[in-house]
Amino acid sequence: MSGDADRTHAAPEPPRQLDLALPVDQALAALAAAADIWGAEWERDGRGGRLALPVTAGVRQGLVEGPVTAERLGDGTRLRFDVERAVYRIHFAALMVLLMGAAGALLTVMVPLLPSLLELLPVAGLLMLLSWFLVLARIRNRNSVDFFALIAKVAEEGIEDDSEDVEGDQAAAGRELRGPLRGPLRGP
Repeated sequence: MSGDADRTHAAPEPPRQLDLALPVDQALAALAAAADIWGAEWERDGRGGRLALPVTAGVRQGLVEGPVTAERLGDGTRLRFDVERAVYRIHFAALMVLLMGAAGALLTVMVPLLPSLLELLPVAGLLMLLSWFLVLARIRNRNSVDFFALIAKVAEEGIEDDSEDVEGDQAAAGRELRGPLRGPLRGP
């Protein structure tokens, strides 16, 4: 398994819904464009399709899969994503570095109780800094909520087929996903 462990969940996330002021075809086109930017797999089937979305949750990385339906709401469309399956892998190398940092923190706390450990205090500090710089400073979260925020952003800006700087657009979209989500996205 190359240092990773799989864990499958039946339904880890509630259904996600997004209301767009677009016709069904344009809403599904915005979803397809967002899936392309995100690196997700999207298969359209009539008024919906199937989505396989790569996600990140701390030291876990995985894939959530399920159907997407598009229903007409007056002048707009409601997109709904039902997670049927989620598979996460824990990155054990990162977990081991975090455990070394925790050992350093424990050693720091134990020094007042056991003064003989005082000479190991620099090692404890090094272990804590190592865990911070190698793992904690790089932790990112990307989930279906962020993906639906990207769909809303793509729908708001419109879909441009003649984009000159696709890689720059993808990097900018990834940076904007790190902030708190605001907008018409809601759970069940």
